Amino acid sequence: MIYFLMGQYFIITGTLAFIIGLWLARWVVLPVIPALIIALGALVLLSFFNLRPRTRMVVFLLALLSGGYAKANWDYTYRSTQLASKLNTFLELRGVVMEEPKIYPRRVVYLLEAWEIKQKDDQRKVKEKVEVVQYFQRGKAPPCYRYGDVLKVQGRLELPTTARNPGEFDYRAYLARRYIYTQVIVDNPNNITKIGEVSGYPWWRLALKAKERARTAITSALPPRFSGLLLALLFGDKEKLEQGDVDVFKTLGVMHVFAVSGLHVGFVLLFLMGLAGFMGLHLGTAVTISIAGLLFYAALAGFSPSITRAVIMGNLGLYAYLKRQKFYFYTSLSLAAFLILLFQPRSLYDTGFQLSFLATWGLVYFYPLGDGLLGWLPSWRRYLIVPLAAQIAVLPLTAYYFNLLPLLSLPANLITVALTGVVTLLGLASFLAAQVSLVAGQALAATTEPLLALLLYVLYKLGSLPGAALPVPTPSLAWIVGYYTVLILLREIYVRWEHPRLLWWRTRYLKAKALPKIIGFLVLITGSIFFFWSPSQDRELQVTFLDVGQGDAIYIRTPAGKHVLIDGGGRPEEDMGKEVGEKVVIPFLRHQGIRKLDVIISTHPDADHMGGLLAVVNKIPVSLVVVPPLKGKFLYEYAPLLERLRANNIPWSEAVRGDRLRLDDSVEVIFFNPAGVIPETRSSDNNYSLVTRFQYGHIGFLFSGDIEAEAMEDILKSGLDMASTVFQVPHHGSRFGLHEKFLEEVGPALVVISVGVKNSFGHPSHESIDYWQSKGIPILRTDQQGAITFFSNGWELKIKTRGQDLKIPAVLKGSRVLSPEGPRL
Repeated sequence: MIYFLMGQYFIITGTLAFIIGLWLARWVVLPVIPALIIALGALVLLSFFNLRPRTRMVVFLLALLSGGYAKANWDYTYRSTQLASKLNTFLELRGVVMEEPKIYPRRVVYLLEAWEIKQKDDQRKVKEKVEVVQYFQRGKAPPCYRYGDVLKVQGRLELPTTARNPGEFDYRAYLARRYIYTQVIVDNPNNITKIGEVSGYPWWRLALKAKERARTAITSALPPRFSGLLLALLFGDKEKLEQGDVDVFKTLGVMHVFAVSGLHVGFVLLFLMGLAGFMGLHLGTAVTISIAGLLFYAALAGFSPSITRAVIMGNLGLYAYLKRQKFYFYTSLSLAAFLILLFQPRSLYDTGFQLSFLATWGLVYFYPLGDGLLGWLPSWRRYLIVPLAAQIAVLPLTAYYFNLLPLLSLPANLITVALTGVVTLLGLASFLAAQVSLVAGQALAATTEPLLALLLYVLYKLGSLPGAALPVPTPSLAWIVGYYTVLILLREIYVRWEHPRLLWWRTRYLKAKALPKIIGFLVLITGSIFFFWSPSQDRELQVTFLDVGQGDAIYIRTPAGKHVLIDGGGRPEEDMGKEVGEKVVIPFLRHQGIRKLDVIISTHPDADHMGGLLAVVNKIPVSLVVVPPLKGKFLYEYAPLLERLRANNIPWSEAVRGDRLRLDDSVEVIFFNPAGVIPETRSSDNNYSLVTRFQYGHIGFLFSGDIEAEAMEDILKSGLDMASTVFQVPHHGSRFGLHEKFLEEVGPALVVISVGVKNSFGHPSHESIDYWQSKGIPILRTDQQGAITFFSNGWELKIKTRGQDLKIPAVLKGSRVLSPEGPRL
């Protein structure tokens, strides 16, 4: 094995150099050829010249750094899509299914290796991964195709969705890391047909068949909730997990049990070596079977970065055990990282890769520090130290990716690891038994139900405790670097306290027993960094128009740190392919570090405005919800939200024209609409929307909901001053939202249209766009810019979008600070 032949530090430092090269390629654009020449030249020097040890190390590191840069540069340059010219067009492609399909309630997702595309007279060969998304009506699932099936697919070629809001998951980037750049959207079940079959890789087909047999045994033996949980624990298949269970596992920091990795490999090794010992096999035979078994298990789990890392390290450990040689942990970890990145350089930016390697490094690296600090505890402290060390290592990334710090992670991990360990062993036994007899597999799978029920019961109880998790804003790169710097310094001082060089420094400059003071000082610094870690809370008003597709959701943070949400988006799932509250609004609020909303304003009960609020009020504490008067059918249409509010003990209040809401001393909200009952019009529901204005100094924001011309006329008659700097164009830019006199009274410096990409309503209308362009008013649109954020000090506006940053002064006639007079909510 290479790491037994070379110095272990060569592999560790070489891997770090290779990683730096990969990282540089993302930020520094240089031709790939010079980097490749440098790497090859360095290899020639190493191979044919007798260099001094230090020079040899420098040349070795230069070779790997240049090689990493060249590898990543080539990867980004030459492994891109061949189908860019076909985007947003209807085409036919033929290809083979490369892995198991992912089955959801309303869609099936296939990964195809496309061989050929056809479009009218254009027919050509290709070789590219394409994701095929087939939609179907609930309860009418089409035939499901398997690995090796050759399919003819007809559909629309599109780019995958990207993150259009801060904190949102970037699915396009996720697929690009797997070299998948396009999707074919299929709405007609007849547009996918099987035209053949290929054998594929025999070992891969064998693994998938074995997995399918085990899945049949498990799903027939357990209720859907528990079968989904067991399949996720065994193979990492999370499609069947219930959202509530996922939320609890995230809150308690135990989602790692679904990322098949070292914990699972340890149980598989325990199972295989125990079985080999029971059968009386020779050590060499047992190790060979175990190595093959680990590779087979990696295939079952889809060779994710975490399982690949664990299997490489497990097999290196088995080899060292067989040869009676020392196992070098850090060298094995580095070699695993190098091998994965050599073949999949984009894995460097994969969340699973980062968390897996950091957690594994941390549980060994920080173990001595934890053992020393908890030395006053009995010997069972080691059961605390291992999960604690891993949690310390991944804490910044947990905050960065999930915006949560699981404060009860330690007890939750102890319970979860203990129970899932037994469940995993029983699940593996069920897997093997199912290959022989489905009945035997079902019987063993059924034994896991009480353990899974106990696990969920305990985790739900822990998750319901106050302070189970702390919402935090996304940390900056500087904060992450500072955290690891302080923590590594703390560990190194503790471990090397008796080192001769440190001993000389101690005796000269420090008093006796200074170690506790130094550790306490560094812990204080680390704690202070964490405690004061929060987004900027300067005296600025922040307003963000979220891109929730065809709907509205607006977040406001006042200068005093009050948090307001106007509407929550929420087009039906079949339109968006996702639940907007769960997937867009809540991640954004978590990204901002928001732990409580002071006010939610629900303009009216349309699904594209109120739907997302149902998830928000379940997940985030809210002090007050403001709604329009609950009269007539509004009382019925608001019933789902009111039910959630009652369940969560959240008060609500009705608002009418003239009501005001003071959030702090500098910002006030005034409600312009509705005023009593609006006569029957083309759209009475829309015209009953709450219309609100936020005023901070000389800057005003007017939020209009879905009002139309009739409501605008009614507001005009009230004589209220509506002058505002920023105006939200009503009803997503509908032509029915045009009332020239009303819009002239508002007199905005710019307007915002919340509208969905390629929506079926034709919003915004040509009439609306033409009107604002004729007035010379800048238009910002969420379908074009994504989330749009304004910052204001009361005198000028700073605007931040995905594509540009702008700054404009308040240039409004009659701008003034509103009087606080009037009823308060």
